[in-house]
Amino acid sequence: MPFSRLLGLRSAKEIFNWFRTARDGKCPDAPPVPESSLVLCDVQSVTRTQKEFPSRVIVACRDCRDCCEALHALASKQSDIVFVSASLVEQMIGQPGAVQTLAQSCSGRVWLPGIRSEADANRARQELHRAGFYEVAAFNTLAHPARFDRSSIPIYPDGRFQMLASAPGVQEGVPDEWWVASRLPLQETECLPWTWIYGMGKVDRDGFFAAGNANEQVLAVRHSDSRDELQDALRIQATVSCLLPPPQRNSMACVGSLVGCYHGPGDSHMYLAMVELPAQHTAQFSLWKNVGDWEQLQTQSFPLSSILNGAGMTTSDNSFQLVLEITREELRLIVGSKCLLQIVDQSLPRKTCFGARILGTQIRFGHIELSQR
Repeated sequence: MPFSRLLGLRSAKEIFNWFRTARDGKCPDAPPVPESSLVLCDVQSVTRTQKEFPSRVIVACRDCRDCCEALHALASKQSDIVFVSASLVEQMIGQPGAVQTLAQSCSGRVWLPGIRSEADANRARQELHRAGFYEVAAFNTLAHPARFDRSSIPIYPDGRFQMLASAPGVQEGVPDEWWVASRLPLQETECLPWTWIYGMGKVDRDGFFAAGNANEQVLAVRHSDSRDELQDALRIQATVSCLLPPPQRNSMACVGSLVGCYHGPGDSHMYLAMVELPAQHTAQFSLWKNVGDWEQLQTQSFPLSSILNGAGMTTSDNSFQLVLEITREELRLIVGSKCLLQIVDQSLPRKTCFGARILGTQIRFGHIELSQR
């Protein structure tokens, strides 16, 4: 199998310049991997790989079989392995035995080109976790500064996972330049605030969060910066943007909810302040709780125009401020400055874990925040 060992060392100054380049908005082709890394590329990209990864051992592979032979030939496990070719990664992911070989050959991290297709990305993450990689995270060179984000952790033996991220959904215009599959937990992802309980929502360039498609439901939650229990009142708020008109008859409903006092697991043990658009000119608001099963506590419908006008918005904005306020005794649903629903309920311990639960793409939540008083 053809390979070439490249001489020369990457200095600390060069690594510093790499991060400075990423900070200034330029996109280098190679991540800052250790000089001891093993780099696997296809035979067509050897010259480019030599330029991007000086002082690394480079192995040119024709296919997945060549990659596995190179990994089996290693005298010891590698702390860092880099795949340059997306086609080789696709072949490896398609062969569970090849992914297992990759995991057995690595004691640290495997760097992979980012996978753009959501379906392919989910399948790849699951296969990597099933093979023994504890954490899979994106490395975004377009962020300022470059950072790790969108980290998956396995929650079932078959590799199904849960996501941690800097936002409640996939951010528009921030592609995954590289992935890092690690055998051990990554310290770089410890401070990611959002947990994607299920679904993979989208966050647009204006910061509004919605489901990825009309038939999808998503739930994302986060803790407040201080994870203390509720002192007096918990106030969760967001700007709700409605894309009108609503779907045609017999289509999925348009539903969005603020989440308060989330305990889990999964889609359970939480409060909801829900807004639904059952018709083009109507907004229905309701308070819900889940302590094992869903129970609607209160509900009321209003003309959508009165909600928009009462919130100080023009009809063309189709947006308003929604608040879920939780005291030690009560739940309140507030639009703008007006309390629409209020009920006594102490079923759930007051916990500062909050978020959003959305079905479909026609209701979007922006600037989801929590405050205490």
